[in-house]
Amino acid sequence: MSIADEIQKLDQLRQSGAVTEHEFQAAKARLLKGAGSGIGNSVDQLLDSVGLGSGMASAERTQNYAMWLHLSMLANLAAPGAGYVLPVVLWQTRKEDPIIDEHGRNALNFQITQLILIVLGAILAVVVVGVFLILGALIMSIVCPILVGLKAKRGVIEKYPLTFEFIKAPKRD
Repeated sequence: MSIADEIQKLDQLRQSGAVTEHEFQAAKARLLKGAGSGIGNSVDQLLDSVGLGSGMASAERTQNYAMWLHLSMLANLAAPGAGYVLPVVLWQTRKEDPIIDEHGRNALNFQITQLILIVLGAILAVVVVGVFLILGALIMSIVCPILVGLKAKRGVIEKYPLTFEFIKAPKRD
């Protein structure tokens, strides 16, 4: 029996006087809430599981979002290039929040610096020094997002080490 059929039966019971208006509304609300246990509820459960759900304080959600912004750079390990796109998308979707904006700028500055180091290392690979530069950049691109992400979870805004500031904070009056 579909939800519409069940609501129709409830309405008939209400019209016949078997249930009150209040009982009808409560039963209807339960039915509709149960119907929401499909995709919408599973998305809510997913957001709750990663600490971004609506059931927690705003500051805690912001800290978790900042942590995931940094950890999303590790997506390069699964799909090359995803670790460059995902943090930018996460940053741009919540850029109006000054905390997320700062975390996003820090992450993007780190990515640009790492990309420059890798390209420079590829050029210098002819002289062997470039190989070490690439290895160092690759190790930092794994370790640093984890460390900075964990600090973001605690509410600390940490700048990445050895990172140039290409994207600066906008001047606020």
